[in-house]
Order: sequence, then C-alpha cells, then structure tokens
Amino acid sequence: MYKNVSNPSIDRVVLFVENCGFPIKERLTYKRWFEFASIHHPCDIKILTNSDIFLDETISVLDQIAEWNNVLYVVSRKDLTPEGKIIPSQVNYMSGPVIVADWSQDCWVYKEPLPSTVNTDYMLGVIHCETELRKNCIRAKCDVVNLFEKMNCIHVDWRAHKHRTHPAYKQQ
Repeated sequence: MYKNVSNPSIDRVVLFVENCGFPIKERLTYKRWFEFASIHHPCDIKILTNSDIFLDETISVLDQIAEWNNVLYVVSRKDLTPEGKIIPSQVNYMSGPVIVADWSQDCWVYKEPLPSTVNTDYMLGVIHCETELRKNCIRAKCDVVNLFEKMNCIHVDWRAHKHRTHPAYKQQ
C-alpha cells in the first residue's frame, strides 16, 4: 500500500479495512465497492487491489485507454522476488506452473459504471471470487480485458506455503 500512496500516477488511495472497530464489520463485496467508487469518484479511473499489491509506472497505460464504456479491465498479478525482480506468479511462491491470466485477476479497473445486469453482490477474498466477477461481466455482455502484458500488478507475499487452489493448478 505504501508504494501506491507514493506513486505519482495515483491521486487517491481509499483503504477498506474489516473488523477493526469501524461500522463495516463484514468483508467488502464487489457491489459495495462499485457503488462507493461510482458515487464518490464518478469521473475517475477506479482501481481495486488487495493491500499486498502495488502498481508501478506501468499504470500509465490507463491514460492511453480510450474505451471505458461497458469494459472492466483486470490485471493478473506478477510477483516481486526478494531480489527485486518482477516475475509472472506461480502456483506456489517461486515454484509450480505459472498462473494462467484467465484464472486469476488481482486488480480491477473501470471508469464508466458497469451494466446493472452484472451480478457483483458477493464478497472479495472468497475462493474464485475474481473468476466469478469476470464470468458475470461476460454474461452481462460487458467486455473484460486483461492488461497483464501491459501493466504490472505486483504481489508481495513471500510465504512459501501460500498456494493457489484453482482446480486447474492441481498437479498430477
């Protein structure tokens, strides 16, 4: 989060914190995030990430996007190694197959409101929630574009035991 606050391309950071004495006691839903962002920042590009993600100078690719209507941009994460290298994320930290971008999105970006027919009423952080959001957008005829090749969504979590649980990652 600190890198995002100091990123000159990011004007504002809004932090949603659960279970710490604030009125919101439950996990944030995509619906509540979209509503909050659209109401409080209607003309801005809105980005949702977890607190273990930071965005670097490649965020400037968003300034080159002309089409925001009916589009949800997503970015699959890359990992930061202890040596400071940015690499595609793997199933287990630094081992296993590379995560397929279609199965994992760790950054969501939009500017114009999404169609009201997109079901977004479920919690973040629940297994496969990002895949469900992508699928629901597609069902509602909303384009989903992954900027993985153009924009870095950098994940910092060096726990060796952390594992992705998508069925496609199961090793034979």
